[in-house]
Amino acid sequence: NSFCTLLNPDRFSPHRGRPCLTRSHSRKSAHPARMPRSASRPRAREAASGLWRSEDMLKLDVVVPRDAIHHVVQAVAAVGCAQFLDMTEGATAFARPFTADVRRCEDAERRLRFLREHMRQAGVDFELPAPDPDADEAARAAAPVSASALDELERELERRENDLRNMNGSLETMIDEARRLREELEVATRDATADYVTIEARESTGLKSAPSLVVLGTIATRSVDSMMRMVTRATRGNAFIRTDPIDKPFVVSLDPAAEPVHKTVFAIFVATDKLQRRVARIAETLGGNIFAADRSSMRAPQALETRLRNIDATLAVTRGQRYQLLQSVARDFVEHHRIATTCKAVFAAMNLMEVGASATAKAKVWVPT
Repeated sequence: NSFCTLLNPDRFSPHRGRPCLTRSHSRKSAHPARMPRSASRPRAREAASGLWRSEDMLKLDVVVPRDAIHHVVQAVAAVGCAQFLDMTEGATAFARPFTADVRRCEDAERRLRFLREHMRQAGVDFELPAPDPDADEAARAAAPVSASALDELERELERRENDLRNMNGSLETMIDEARRLREELEVATRDATADYVTIEARESTGLKSAPSLVVLGTIATRSVDSMMRMVTRATRGNAFIRTDPIDKPFVVSLDPAAEPVHKTVFAIFVATDKLQRRVARIAETLGGNIFAADRSSMRAPQALETRLRNIDATLAVTRGQRYQLLQSVARDFVEHHRIATTCKAVFAAMNLMEVGASATAKAKVWVPT
């Protein structure tokens, strides 16, 4: 619960020989004398083991004006050798005065994680500095964070998160539209053999005099076998199925690490409207896309190719804008991360203080003498 321990935990590490803090209200020596076995005086409870204590410690009662709490806590933290005690021990988080500010910092950290994940996916370089336990006091106090810095950080992160989410939504919509146009183009280019397929379907099913109804669409290649088994069972074998795999896989996600999906064009011929609707439901249940089999309803391949080229050009421009946005985020990411973590540590320490209705706040702090 120590604010200073949060910023620089190695300052109180037993292996470094630094001071460990106790709860005793009296001054303690660095190496207290061992009490005789017959002594009846109980030992004082300690926040840390006295075995590693290397300096005399002193507990101070601090009274701070309420308006200066943030500045005082940050200044004390810059010294790096103080531990705040909990003045409201046992109180819930909801009852502490600065819990809302701590949650604002956590929300800022969530937004930073969201931005960092998208920078990683886009290949934007950034690197958080490793914590340096040997950093001196001047380096820690070089760039103090003002009380209004969190408000500015919230506005900036909210704006950038909204911009990125809107851009991601536009990209996903265009990727989905381009995928569907390409699937329709693959179906349309294979429609030249529809007359031959219909004749072959009639002869294979023995329905030479009855009109054959067709279900055209695309489906993931891994689901083709399942679809064929379910269609054969649903139609009791009264269906003619033809499939043709698509050579180039489909991109279905913004994440470059996502696996592309291989798809297959299928044509299923049945004799009745009821079977046609049943087969279409089976294909859609397995993730397939159904397209109109009527030549009058199907768009020409040339129109589909033109539309697909326009979508691809717009996608390239939007991807470039998204990359530029992530680069601008990366330039300020380290500073924004420092502000969020520092503010959270400051407000967590302020929550340990007793803040009443008066204009002052009280705190108990262990410091080395």
